[in-house]
Amino acid sequence: MALITCPECGKEISDRSACCVHCGYPLPPKPPEPNRFSVVLTSPPHYPENRKRMALALVKELDLSEKDAMDLMDSAEQKPVALRSEMTVESARAFANTLQRAGAYVKVVDGSSPDSPEASMSSSALAKERHGLGFCGTVVAVVVGVLAAHLIMALLGGLF
Repeated sequence: MALITCPECGKEISDRSACCVHCGYPLPPKPPEPNRFSVVLTSPPHYPENRKRMALALVKELDLSEKDAMDLMDSAEQKPVALRSEMTVESARAFANTLQRAGAYVKVVDGSSPDSPEASMSSSALAKERHGLGFCGTVVAVVVGVLAAHLIMALLGGLF
């Protein structure tokens, strides 16, 4: 937040105010910053073929070595990693779509105002936003479902 001078009364006010708090003079809206978006990797792909595709996308898009791309994905297992910042919304979405097609979970973050929910999210909040169960979670859910179905069938079979 920066302080600016009101053009009407000359007193200092916040640059984020819609109008002067002293005299009520309406302030013109601030033009949006064009390169304010970031792409954050919240969870890398889990399947080996998707990890390979993701690594190739990172090599191509970020000009990394394949080893550096794999290391970046490994670090994203622990906490979210900002992959690229200072992007336009269109380029951030295009980059995010490329990575999503490879199986990664990414988030486009608007860094224009610290008050925006995306910008104020901590890395732990981003980590909680992972999608899906993953492979192991899916296997466990299927096994529990099958066991529950067998138990229900056994109980119902004993009643009739």
